[in-house]
Amino acid sequence: MRKVALLLMMLVLSLSLSAATWVWSSPYTNVTDYRYQLGSQDEDGWTYVDSSVESLHMNINRDETLYVQLSIDGGHTWSPSGMATFMEYAPLAEPQFRSEYEAFMPYNAARKYQTMIDAFIGFDFSSTVNYTIGGVLAFKNVYSPNAWFGLSVNLSGGAIAAPGAGTDLWTILWDGNLGKPEYYDMRYFTDAGLYFDFYVRDFDFAIGLGVGTHFFENDGAMVSLMEVGTYNMNIYLFASASLDRYFGSVFHIGLGYKFKYSLGQGGSMELGHSANFHMGVTF
Repeated sequence: MRKVALLLMMLVLSLSLSAATWVWSSPYTNVTDYRYQLGSQDEDGWTYVDSSVESLHMNINRDETLYVQLSIDGGHTWSPSGMATFMEYAPLAEPQFRSEYEAFMPYNAARKYQTMIDAFIGFDFSSTVNYTIGGVLAFKNVYSPNAWFGLSVNLSGGAIAAPGAGTDLWTILWDGNLGKPEYYDMRYFTDAGLYFDFYVRDFDFAIGLGVGTHFFENDGAMVSLMEVGTYNMNIYLFASASLDRYFGSVFHIGLGYKFKYSLGQGGSMELGHSANFHMGVTF
């Protein structure tokens, strides 16, 4: 009789539980860790697992919601939660994670005080068509209130190769003289700007405003504001936009555009544009 009663008790207990399985995944290849929590998102209630764990199986006796977050930097920062509710009375319904935001953060989002180093090559359009090379040192996400937005400070510098008098860039290219400095008047520049970065998955779209200086020999092609040694100088204001594609959390390539307004003597001005292809690393 006791054996029958024990068997009936075990049967009732097994019928009162439903087998629930949650499965999660990420479109990114550089995930280092996951953490999950059942029923809440208390800071001290997370269970931590490595990136090889992508499911949880357990028995439940009521509706349960599982919250899952991921990290790409060894657990220093975490994405917003993905969540799914498993219904006790519909255990065969495969749950799908959803979130008010994207459940998984971009490669380089929510990581404050990053440093970026870029090299670029492109064209500068002012009174002539020139080509330009240079580099950028940027301090990314000096202010970042969430995983999708950050303020950055960019410092850049480089050289502009302007065709000399009586020729132009296309003629220089056609004649095979692209790398010969005697065909160019060299100009140099430095600038600094404040950039607004918007992160969407593995893309970084940035717009910026700033100020810079041109240094050049007085060949009449640019308006001079003052002399610095053997070079003349003018000041320019700029507005910039760029789009970068990240491959992992470090390497990226992108395109950039800069509109420049140069100031000279007597309030004279010159409008200019530049476009570039760039690549670099962020760490």
